[in-house]
Amino acid sequence: MGLDTVELVMEVEDAFGIEIPDDEATRCATVGDLYACVLRRVSGRQSNVCLSAHIFYRLRRAFAELRPTTAPRIHPSTPLESLAAPLERRRAWRYVERQSGLRLPGLERSVGVSRVLALAAVTAFGASLVALSWAWTSACAGLLLAGVTGTIGWMLTQPLAIHLPHGCNTVGNLAQFALSTNCTELARAHRLPSADVWHVLSGIICEQLGVERARVTPDARFVDDFGVS
Repeated sequence: MGLDTVELVMEVEDAFGIEIPDDEATRCATVGDLYACVLRRVSGRQSNVCLSAHIFYRLRRAFAELRPTTAPRIHPSTPLESLAAPLERRRAWRYVERQSGLRLPGLERSVGVSRVLALAAVTAFGASLVALSWAWTSACAGLLLAGVTGTIGWMLTQPLAIHLPHGCNTVGNLAQFALSTNCTELARAHRLPSADVWHVLSGIICEQLGVERARVTPDARFVDDFGVS
């Protein structure tokens, strides 16, 4: 197995809380092969319970408790913006996590703040190189200073992380994100339906291999179609 394959299999194992033997992993030529491999190892693969719907109802209950007047109107298509305004979103996010018992994807900083943090780290690295006359030790010192600068900046700007995660605009989107984030715990506590296994697996493949979800089909080949080494 190449490094790409090894990392993909490790991510799948971590997500589902399973172990896939190397010899079996090497025989997974297509996405369908890997999907079948995972199904053989997760409990309750023939369950009719839809975990994504189960998660949605847990989120809806939590948002309803946060905003009682909006409870009757919460549907999968309900925009998260209407349930948690930017200035109160961090508090709302923590409340929904606590009430639902789910780990939600982290809120993000604005593009401008992220760029400023990156610029500060690069500036710190460059200043170290200049100050230490470009010696090889200056590179080490620069990397250390850049890391410290970035970490401090990240901590200081934590209150500015009030933006919804990319692609997570509705309650339904959030339920799908939460399914992937909490997959291991849910698989242990509930029977995991095959449809949810496919959703999580295809999401991992998209993230690890940088491919569009539309290309992740059961007959897609890792080597020929995705260029996996």
